Amino acid sequence: MTNHLDMNRLSVDVLILGSGMAGMTAAAQAAQDGLSVLVVERAPTPGGSAGISHGYVWTTPTLEALQAEDPAVDPVLVSILADGFLPAVDWMRDLGVEVGERIMGIYRFGHGFQIDIHDYLNRCRAAVEGAGGWLVTGVTTRRLVLDDAGRVVGAEMSDADGDPIEVSARETILATGGFQGASDLRAGRISPAAEDILLRSNAYSAGDGLRLAEAAGAEFVDGGRGFYGHLVPSPLVSLDPPDFVTIAMLHSGYCLLFNRAGERFTDESLGDHENNQAVLEQPGSRALLVADDRVRRERIMTPYIPGMAGVDKFALAEERGARVHSAATLSDLVTAVGAWGFDPVSLGGSLNDYNRTARDAPELLSPPSTRHCRPLDVPPFFAMEVQPAITFSYGGIRVDESGRVVGREGPIEGLLAAGVDIGGVYTRAYAGGLARGLVFGRLAARTAAARLTNKEA
Repeated sequence: MTNHLDMNRLSVDVLILGSGMAGMTAAAQAAQDGLSVLVVERAPTPGGSAGISHGYVWTTPTLEALQAEDPAVDPVLVSILADGFLPAVDWMRDLGVEVGERIMGIYRFGHGFQIDIHDYLNRCRAAVEGAGGWLVTGVTTRRLVLDDAGRVVGAEMSDADGDPIEVSARETILATGGFQGASDLRAGRISPAAEDILLRSNAYSAGDGLRLAEAAGAEFVDGGRGFYGHLVPSPLVSLDPPDFVTIAMLHSGYCLLFNRAGERFTDESLGDHENNQAVLEQPGSRALLVADDRVRRERIMTPYIPGMAGVDKFALAEERGARVHSAATLSDLVTAVGAWGFDPVSLGGSLNDYNRTARDAPELLSPPSTRHCRPLDVPPFFAMEVQPAITFSYGGIRVDESGRVVGREGPIEGLLAAGVDIGGVYTRAYAGGLARGLVFGRLAARTAAARLTNKEA
C-alpha cells in the first residue's frame, strides 16, 4: 500500500475528513485492514463532538423498534445500524476499551453501553499511528479532486498557516460531524428559525462534508428537516460542554409546554428530543415549561440514564440567570410568568383544561399525552422559559448500503461518508449519535478496504 509523506504532498490509501467518532473509528478499522491512513481535522484539537460527550454508545435494537418511534426512517440504513451495533461493540472491546454493563430502555426502547470516550479515541489514534498513519489538526479542506471520469482521487487543503496541502487518496471518507455549526445551512436545510439556535456540540461541525460532497455531485437527504438536541433554559445565549447535559431538560416529556399564546402545541410525552424540534417552530422559538413538585422530585431530580447525575435543573437554571419561577398555586405561577411574554389568561385556562381533562377524560386531550398522562396537582409548581438547542442535523449526504456517497447517476467512485454526515437515518426520533459513528465508520472503512483489495487482486 502507498504510504508516502512529503512536506506538502501526501499519498495514501484512505483520506478521512474528521476525527470524531466516525472518523477515528473508520481510521482504526482501515489501519487494521492494512491501509495507509491520513485523518485531517479542521479544529485545533481532535475528537469532534464525541470528545465532549459523556460516552453513551447506544442505539435501537431493531429496525421495528425505531420505526415505532419514527416511521419515516431509512429502513436499509437503520437495519445496518441495529444489526451492526453489537459486533461493533465487540470490536471496541478488542481494541482494549473497557465497556460498561449493558443499559436497557434508553429513550424507552434503546440499548447500549457507556465507555470512556477519550480512551476509545486515543486507542483508535494509536492503531492508526502504530500502522504508520497520521492524524493532522488545523487543516481545512478546500475541495475534493475529481479525475476525468468523475472519481474522487484526493483533496486540496490548507494548514493552519494557510499553506497548501495536496492529498492523493484512493478512497476518501467524509466524517465531519454534520452541519449544525453553520447558520446558513441550518436556516436553509432545517428551518429559517434554526439560524440562531443554540449549539450543543463542537462548533467545527459546520457542514464541510456536505458542501464538499454536493460540489462533487452528491445528493442531499433532508431527513424530514429534523435534528437532534434538547431544550435548555432561556434566555441563555451560549452553552459550554458541561452544560450540554446538566441543564438540558431531558425530562420535559413529563412536563407541559405552552407557547406565548398560552396554548399547548405538542404531545410532550414523546420526549424532550421531539419537544425540542416542536419548540423551534413556535413564536420566538420559545416555550414555557411547567411542572409540579412530583415531577421535579420523581423525574427531574433522578438520572435520565443510569450513570448520569440527578440534579435540580430548576435551581441550576436559576443560578445561570434563566427565567425560572415557583409558586404555591398555579394561579400565582401564571400571574408571575405573564411578565415573560406568555398570555396569562389563556395560559391559566389551558392549565385548568389540561388538569380537568387529564383527570376525567384523558383520551380527549388535544394535543394528546400518549405515554404518561396525569394532572399537575402537587404544589409547589415550577415554570421555566425554554429554548431549543441543536446537537446534530438529521439531513445529510445520501449513501448506499455500503456507505458510498450517491449522486444523481449512482455512487460517486472513491467517496464514502459516515456518522452524522449521512442523511435520513432518523427524521424525527433519536437512537444515538456515537453508535452511528461507530457502525457507519467501520462500514465505510471496510468498504474502502474491500474495493482496494479487489482492485489489487
